[in-house]
Amino acid sequence: MKKITFLSVMLVLMVAFTQCGDPVKPPEPPPEDPRIKDGDGNVYTEVVIGGQTWLKENLKTTKYNDGTPIVNQSANAAWASSTSGAYCWYDNSESNKNTYGALYNFHAVTSGKICPKGWHVPFATEWTNLVNANGKEATAGANLKETGTDHWNVGDGATNETGFTALPNGERKSDGSFIAIRSKATFWTRDNGFAQEDAVFYYLEAEMNSCRKAEEKKECGFAIRCIKD
Repeated sequence: MKKITFLSVMLVLMVAFTQCGDPVKPPEPPPEDPRIKDGDGNVYTEVVIGGQTWLKENLKTTKYNDGTPIVNQSANAAWASSTSGAYCWYDNSESNKNTYGALYNFHAVTSGKICPKGWHVPFATEWTNLVNANGKEATAGANLKETGTDHWNVGDGATNETGFTALPNGERKSDGSFIAIRSKATFWTRDNGFAQEDAVFYYLEAEMNSCRKAEEKKECGFAIRCIKD
């Protein structure tokens, strides 16, 4: 009897295990989104120039990459006196967002989290490498500017051979006034200037084929082109 009982129990267990089948596996995590996205979820494309990988569009996020909002300073006085990160659209018109991106003060640059994760605001040396990969300061702008006059006032000499597609986003002066849309592209670097109140930026102009470095007040509003870490 004991032998029969043992065999019966074993048979029941074998049937139970057979019916159970494989254990249920946890669901697979969703695949990582390969697109380049900023804090707002705006999507960007990239271009490789001289061994460096750049965004092909000006940054237009209103949030840092940790989701923290960046202050939109529209009033001239508030812009001029701001000591923390701020952004605006040219002429305070959001209609300029998709074409030209946003203008940021240097305090937003130094946050270290304004570009999409895995990207950063370029240092002056990285801008210098970009210029040198296209000849020199006096002529590099031709290869970096969008061709034609859809956005630039003057398109003579522009080839956009690099695919960088620089657009004339203009700038916001340290007093809050707006100037030079369609005639000037301005881009922050990550570098401080010689004077404590200044920082380094690069600019291109409609009637010139140069791409030059200069310094301006940290309260100015310039565009940002991020570069890959």
